[in-house]
This record gives sequence, structure tokens and C-alpha cells, in this order.
Amino acid sequence: MSLSFLSPPVVLFWMMVFATCFLFFVALFQLWSRMLTALDSELIPQNIKFPSSPSEFDTQSDLFSRGGRNQLCGCVLAVDGTALRSCRPQVPQAPNLSSYWTREGFFAVNVQAAVGEDYKVQFLCTVNAGSCHDRTAFMSSGLAALLAAAGGLLPEYWAAGDDAYIAGLLLLTPSPGHNLPREKDSLNDYHSSSRTFVKQVIGQIVGRWRVLWWPIRFPGSCAALNVRVCSRLHNFLVNRSSPRPDESP
Repeated sequence: MSLSFLSPPVVLFWMMVFATCFLFFVALFQLWSRMLTALDSELIPQNIKFPSSPSEFDTQSDLFSRGGRNQLCGCVLAVDGTALRSCRPQVPQAPNLSSYWTREGFFAVNVQAAVGEDYKVQFLCTVNAGSCHDRTAFMSSGLAALLAAAGGLLPEYWAAGDDAYIAGLLLLTPSPGHNLPREKDSLNDYHSSSRTFVKQVIGQIVGRWRVLWWPIRFPGSCAALNVRVCSRLHNFLVNRSSPRPDESP
């Protein structure tokens, strides 16, 4: 039986094709990274901003109260985490691959976000692996320290989180259990009304930017940059669609 081999010119041609495709994708990745870096640091203002002044806290508290319909007063932000799908990390970037494998059966990064009632992202962290529990990710993200810092939340304000977090003076979680007394059940209803904004914002960001629909096929640092730029663009669009304070809605 005779074997037919490709002639040297054909082999050279396909080698040139593969090399050209490889260089093209490398150049495309570098261009994409530069564009994201420019959007993150230059073209888009630093609009992921945690409220810091009493007037900003008052504004958020009034918004969360919804004109008195939500009687659980003092909430100024809602906190939650989500597992954002990613491709299998490279060993040099993630020596412990199992930490990125979630119990749902996919690789992911844990994104911790805090949003206001105006649907703007106020805090974002994408440094935790996908298997990290929200409670642990919250503590390591810097948000817990930010809330407790001297310039963090004032004593009369608080943040809303789900039952994955530990309740405290600055972070309120719903009352656990079923068939609760009427008072606790009403408290959970008002608390859920405040917490729902962070779910909506995460859904809007993922639904709006198609790059987040599938596992992110970039290294860890670039994946975090993708999420951060998408969040900044979300805040930019919210600012564009929101009326100015001196304008009627």
C-alpha cells in the first residue's frame, strides 16, 4: 500500500496560513486589550463610585424607600455575588484550578457587586475564584472593610444582602426559616424589595453585553477588565438616560 504525502510547497503554504492566523489572533487580542484599557482608564470617567457624602447617602436612602412604600428605611446599597462563566484558566495564572470549578459544573470567577437604587454599580470586585462562597468573597473583596471604615457607611445606614452573608450592623440579611411570624415575614418582604436591585443590575449588564453571554475566553486579568468595562459602560448609559437633578423626570 502506497502512502501519499503532501508536497513541500503545499506544506509550506499551510504553515504560512496557520502562522498568519496565529499572528492575526494575537494582534486582535492585543488590540482588544488596549481598547478595554483605554475605556477603563481614559475614555470613560471613573464612574464606579461608592457614595461618600451624607447627601449621597440621603439620596440613596430616599430612593430605596420608594416614597415611603418600603418602610425598612436606611438602605443605601444592595450587595450580591454571581458566578461569571470563564474558560479553563491556565496553570501559570491559576495554580489551583479546582478553586475556579463551581458546584454547578463550570469554571467561573466570583463577581461581587454593590448597586444603588438608581441602577448604578457602586462597587465591583472580580478577583475571587468561582468556587469561593459569597461570604468569603465579600470579606476578601474589600467591600466589608470599606463599609466598616471611617469614611464608609454612617451609623444610620445599611446595606442589603441575601442569606449567604453574615448579618451585622452594616449589612442586613433576611430572617431565616419558614412560617415566620408576621413581623419577620414583613421584614423579609421589605428587605427583598431593597435587595432586588442588585439582581436586576447584574441581569442588565450580562444581557446587554454579548461578550458575557458565553465563557470569557481571555486570561484572568483581561476577563476582570472585560467585566469592569461592561459595568462602566452600563453606568455611562444609565447616566445618559437619567434626568439631571434639576430636570423633571
